[in-house]
Amino acid sequence: MRFVVAVGILWFLYAAVFVDEIAGLTRWRRWPSAEWQTVRPNNTVLRVVSLNCAGGTKEAAEEVARYRPDIVLLQETPMQHEIKPLARLISGKESDVIVGAKPSLNTSIIARGRVTPVPVPAGWSYYFTRARIQIGEQPVIEVICTRLSPYDPTVDLWSPACWREQLAVRRQQREQMEWLVRQLDSIPKDVPVIVGGDFNAGGRDALFRSLHPRLHDAFREGGIGWGDTLINEFPFIRIDQIWVSDHFRATSVVARRAVHSDHRMVICDLVSVRNP
Repeated sequence: MRFVVAVGILWFLYAAVFVDEIAGLTRWRRWPSAEWQTVRPNNTVLRVVSLNCAGGTKEAAEEVARYRPDIVLLQETPMQHEIKPLARLISGKESDVIVGAKPSLNTSIIARGRVTPVPVPAGWSYYFTRARIQIGEQPVIEVICTRLSPYDPTVDLWSPACWREQLAVRRQQREQMEWLVRQLDSIPKDVPVIVGGDFNAGGRDALFRSLHPRLHDAFREGGIGWGDTLINEFPFIRIDQIWVSDHFRATSVVARRAVHSDHRMVICDLVSVRNP
């Protein structure tokens, strides 16, 4: 009996330290939060949704519309001729969109407002889309949508080639994060920033240390429930994330099951902070 109790305690301590979903499970909040709903008429809130569309599945992107987002971050985007009709469906007549360089595999941004593209060098446009977004009278927001290099899901632990391939992907991810940090450093500190998408790395991965202190993980701040996003039917890792500057506070962040994607959708409700 003592052994069982000891094992239980060890598992509890492990979960408390290493499993970032625990914080979400301990928050007993209603979604959307009462605070967010109260201040929404004042136009000081945003809803940001991120979704990997499973190889460009249009039906997956359409699922976002029901949540009435202000900003949408799509990865593995539908084809270019499908994006503008999708933008109108999701954000109405006020919608604007920037489509990544290679739809069905990379990233795009849709917003309920004016979207001004920020050029991304060809070598990086496969992984990032960047824009300045103006929604109503709110300050301009710098937004970066990302999809870092994915690991090969077929892992043969006995094969040296497998380990070399996984190591190569890890190096690519580090280079991509270094590029992202350089972009953040080029943005004035008084400009609000939102970065989100499919990072292909879990929430506690060391990769994200470089985003501090400029950004903070919205789920750590306002996550509710089980935040893992992959795979959709039985999520065990939180690779889809939204990070924000201190100009925002996350009142609630949830992962919602999708119908047409192998990823769950991240819905992040933000309140503007006047003096971060």
